[in-house]
Amino acid sequence: MERLELIVKDLQERGYCTQSMKQIKGGINSAVFQIKDSNSNKFLLKIYPLPTNNDPRNRCLAEQSFLRYVTLCNASKIPTFYGSDNYLGWTLMSWVDGVRPINLAQSDINEITDFIEIINCDSCINQRARLQSASEAIKSPLALVESISDRLKKLKSITPSTQICQDAIRWLNNEIEPHLNVIMSNFVNTKSNRSYWAELDLQTIASPSDVGIHNILRTSKGLYFIDFEYAGLDDLSKFAADWILQPEYKMSREKRHVFIECLLEKLYPRVGDSWVYRLIDIEPLIHFKWCLIMLNKLYSGNLRREQLSKTINYHNNWTINI
Repeated sequence: MERLELIVKDLQERGYCTQSMKQIKGGINSAVFQIKDSNSNKFLLKIYPLPTNNDPRNRCLAEQSFLRYVTLCNASKIPTFYGSDNYLGWTLMSWVDGVRPINLAQSDINEITDFIEIINCDSCINQRARLQSASEAIKSPLALVESISDRLKKLKSITPSTQICQDAIRWLNNEIEPHLNVIMSNFVNTKSNRSYWAELDLQTIASPSDVGIHNILRTSKGLYFIDFEYAGLDDLSKFAADWILQPEYKMSREKRHVFIECLLEKLYPRVGDSWVYRLIDIEPLIHFKWCLIMLNKLYSGNLRREQLSKTINYHNNWTINI
């Protein structure tokens, strides 16, 4: 029996009789379906890639654990968790009617930072400590540099199968690698002068990790936050950098400052302000990491010219807005 059939059977045994199922998205990441029961109630079914040797993360367990945790924090702008199966790798949640924003207003930034404040409440400090680390969480300055360096090496080791892939690897060699090496070398050689990194382990927060306008929905009740399969404990600097530099919506200089000020105002009692200095340190590195992530289609040989051009433009238009 196919995996999807087993999941549908599992749902039926739990009392969810599926009358219709429509796939919303799928591919390298998880497959998402809208399902309706006999009463026309809508649900979201998410089916995750199963853990492998190359990617041993249990995304199903990570999302399930984080949804349970943020529910304990009384976060209301999230899907309702109904059930999951870690072996088959699925989670059933409430369906959220909304649209993905195309930009962020001041009120949106307030809602985003409110959400982070809520899910890092003092009343759930013990439950928060039991969360696993977020995917690619910052463990140390050196670990961040090594993870980005490894990502670059893997992309460069690919044998290009098309002209576009050849052009992409040539761009990595000629443009990205030289600049990245300078930044990484400077970062590593001067880290002893950055005492604020010593506070990294003391200031972790609960973070959705995979953040950006692609993982929020604008609804009649405000912004809803979705997709927690990479979530867990991380440094606030990483959360901020991913939001600020996300390629689908890179924050302007003004919105960057508003975003940082809102985070400082709402989270200073819990994590202080040394994360801002770490943010300034890692922004160049996170920018290059996004450039590499945007070229992930190199692995399958399916990189399109439009995506390569988008990546090059993202890099060329980049400035650190300090």
